[in-house]
Amino acid sequence: MFDGAEVALGGGKMLRITTSGDGPQAPSAQSVRWNDKPWTTNWIGHADLAQGGELAFVTGNKPSRFGMAKADRPPCYRRGCARRAAACQRTTRRV
Repeated sequence: MFDGAEVALGGGKMLRITTSGDGPQAPSAQSVRWNDKPWTTNWIGHADLAQGGELAFVTGNKPSRFGMAKADRPPCYRRGCARRAAACQRTTRRV
């Protein structure tokens, strides 16, 4: 595990990734915040990351229910998944 990282995105934008928890003994994500707001999905879109901000992970030593809800799954772009892709668009706009 790591304490944090910063990525210069260009145009003055910065992506900062942080973790808090118990280090290598705590490999499971317990919760995530994106720009200081709760983030429940187990994925984040490129467009969001490219804008810069802070992605903060809280980790623990036991598996959690983080990102396990059906609504928190990544979008599907296969044929027949248009409704799921629309949900993706709504999710990424919430920040």
